[in-house]
Order: sequence, then structure tokens, then C-alpha cells
Amino acid sequence: MIAIKNMKVPERCAKCKFCINERTNDYGSFGECSLLKRKKVNCLVWRRDDSCPLVEIVTCKDCTYNNENTCDLNGYGINDDYFCTCAERKKEK
Repeated sequence: MIAIKNMKVPERCAKCKFCINERTNDYGSFGECSLLKRKKVNCLVWRRDDSCPLVEIVTCKDCTYNNENTCDLNGYGINDDYFCTCAERKKEK
């Protein structure tokens, strides 16, 4: 698992900054994932590779459970930069 704060997790390998050496031939478009020891990934697929180690971090300030600086899950006061595994991003209005 690799987490990079404030980085939006790409929807597919072709849009990822860690996909390198992308090439196209008669059989498709492929790249190498620098996070997975240069594993060959299909860049035409509209999703990330199943073994992608990137995960999204949702900080408390963006979490749906943040209710006036108290976490509704555990009742504790929170810091805006803190994050947990139960976090869910607020739905955009």
C-alpha cells in the first residue's frame, strides 16, 4: 500500500504518474508501473491494475463523519490533518 497525501488516485494506469515507458503497437497500449517493479500494465483498460498499491487518504476535514471537529465514529476530537481507515470523502454538492 502506498499513500501520498493530497494526490488524487488516478482512475486508470494511463493517467498515472507512475506509469512509464508507455508504448502502443498493433496489440494495444502498454506501460510499466514503476511502483510494481516495472510490471507491464494495460493502458487501454478504463480502470487501475488489480495489483495497484495506491490508496486514497481522506483527512478528517474532508470526511463525512466529521461533525463540528468531532468524529461521529469514535466521539473524539479531531485534527483536520488526521486520517483513519474508516474515513469516507464527503459527497460533492
